[in-house]
Amino acid sequence: NALDLTLGASYTDRNNNLELMLSLPWSERGLRQASTEEAYTLTHNRLYNPTWGMQAGKIRNSRVATTLRPEIVALWRHRLSATTYFTLAGNIYFEGYGTSALTWFNAPTPMPDNYKYMPSYFTDDKDRHTVEEAWITNDPRYTQVDWEGLYHTNTLQLDGHARYAVTSRRANTTHATMNAGFKSQIKDVEVGYGVELSSDTERNFRRMDDLLGASHIIDKDYYIEDDATYSHLTDNNLHNPDHRVGEGDRYGYDYQITRLRAKFYASARWQIYGIDFLLGANLTAEHTQRRGFFEKELFAGSASYGRSQGVTLVPAMLAASAHYTLNQHDMGVAILWRSESPSSNDLFLQPEYNNRLVDNPEMSSTVAAELSYRYTAQRLRLQAMLYIAKTANEMDVVRYYDDLAGEYADAVIDGMGRLHYGVELNANIVWSQYFSSNVAITAAQYRHCSNPSVTTYADDDNSLIANTVSSMKGYYTGAPQLMLYGDIAFRHMGWTARASVQYWGLNHTPP
Repeated sequence: NALDLTLGASYTDRNNNLELMLSLPWSERGLRQASTEEAYTLTHNRLYNPTWGMQAGKIRNSRVATTLRPEIVALWRHRLSATTYFTLAGNIYFEGYGTSALTWFNAPTPMPDNYKYMPSYFTDDKDRHTVEEAWITNDPRYTQVDWEGLYHTNTLQLDGHARYAVTSRRANTTHATMNAGFKSQIKDVEVGYGVELSSDTERNFRRMDDLLGASHIIDKDYYIEDDATYSHLTDNNLHNPDHRVGEGDRYGYDYQITRLRAKFYASARWQIYGIDFLLGANLTAEHTQRRGFFEKELFAGSASYGRSQGVTLVPAMLAASAHYTLNQHDMGVAILWRSESPSSNDLFLQPEYNNRLVDNPEMSSTVAAELSYRYTAQRLRLQAMLYIAKTANEMDVVRYYDDLAGEYADAVIDGMGRLHYGVELNANIVWSQYFSSNVAITAAQYRHCSNPSVTTYADDDNSLIANTVSSMKGYYTGAPQLMLYGDIAFRHMGWTARASVQYWGLNHTPP
């Protein structure tokens, strides 16, 4: 289900142009979840979805995504003189996004395709045959979520504590941008310059949506309650200890990450001896900080609660291009250098409940260049491009269970590098009055070009587990290295018929 309401207005006179838009999109959609080959084979359904079941005679999906995003966009363009324009633009939006899922507390998994519920798990032939028959006949009591059973289990709990519930992970983002810029014609040079201020605040939390007939849960860390070392540190929020979570309450984690930016930019365009030149640059100051609203017992005090240490980075960009046109030929060259900050979440080991910043956060850098050629004739338009791009010092934080260490871990992968280069060809051919074709070819190499360092920390106390190096150099990235497209179209008396073929090749799994 989706609804989108949009209102727009504009005003124009000799010196002013004003645009205003308000939008209110909302959507709610059920999601699929991946399953196993055994489940797909037994049900004879490659689209088998284990997340739904029957409740009171109706289908109910446990995984539902909801989005609400009211937004305002405004722009005012004012002519200051015959050669200078001033533009003021603003954008404000709030986006509430959430994804629900079944959750269980000290109870067997309710997911019907869990390996313990599948025929292959049973050693007794009679039991295996019974379960297999139920899956082959698509008996929803076996193949789908048993909502009635979950309600029944919850009502049997004398203390009212839910064993099963539907919860959602929510991310509420507030974004605001204000851009003030000038564009002027100074003799033969067109210059632009201005400043852009922006703020992004993302509030993340977990919410109890449906207790499925129970009255509450206790807000604690159920993953470590039977841990020999940390079982006495299970409270998720010391400011509200042993909180009885009801429907609509936040629990588990509640934090926000704020990123403030101030960007200064400038550009210049001019022509000399028939060559068009373009030069652009920007410099940005970014400040990122986490604020925890829950004080997790495992990370008591400022380790999880309140404001973290802030991170200030200064990314920048410099780009230049030149184009020359002679009769039917157009030739161009472009170069780019850019530095970028890591994403906000990649600056922290575990932002859900940890104020701990990664050590020595760095910006990635990219150097790129391309050569282009375009030929235009009455029956043929041909374009060719050679390109190369190298990115260094990319950073990622991976949160996972480390089998070797036997505990949950946060791995900081630092110093990743990628090298991309290739050629693109595109042609539009007019064969006759009625027939024409488009042809496109991309042949490229996309590879990792460095061996990043991997620093692994224990998730429970941020202690160092290991320092290693990942041998990624030489591996392909996850993108097709070869792409081909061709078509032929027939046009006559307003009718168009087209036949086309596309091919993607050498698409490797990312390491």
